Amino acid sequence: MLVTGLGTFFTHEPDPNWFNFVEGQGVQPSSVPSEGWAEWHGLFADAAFVLVLFGSAWFVYKVSFRLVRFSVLAFVLIVAGHISGSAIRYNVVKLQGRTLKEAGEGYTQLFAGELEFIVTARFQIGAIASQLWVIAHVATLPLAVAGALWSLRQIGRSDPFESVITPIDPPPS
Repeated sequence: MLVTGLGTFFTHEPDPNWFNFVEGQGVQPSSVPSEGWAEWHGLFADAAFVLVLFGSAWFVYKVSFRLVRFSVLAFVLIVAGHISGSAIRYNVVKLQGRTLKEAGEGYTQLFAGELEFIVTARFQIGAIASQLWVIAHVATLPLAVAGALWSLRQIGRSDPFESVITPIDPPPS
């Protein structure tokens, strides 16, 4: 995920089919399917989604015998990353004083201070919103890794084989 995400971050290009985009136009050209880094990143994102879904269920059922907060957090983060990643893949980048064809490649141009808006397959997003959206998407992987490490430390401090139905307080003698 990290390698393909970095590749996509630095090399993703606007869709040439959208160079005739007109701001505010209701009809939008169809977009070309992902290829290159973006295609691989999407494939790994799907695999990560399945891994987290089934891995968390297996961990809860076979190892911890209780619902670990991180399992829920990991599922929420992977869903958020999946949705934000599919929604932020731009087709058009409009930079101040440039035509659509003059936009560069990669998401770094969104932070150059010249951004007017981007257009995804779903909607048009302003400069600040698109920057926050990209940051939120990029933050999902470090948050998931940090949460996993924290969760493993918490489980290491407790008995992972303690059943959830075991009473907390011992019965009075």
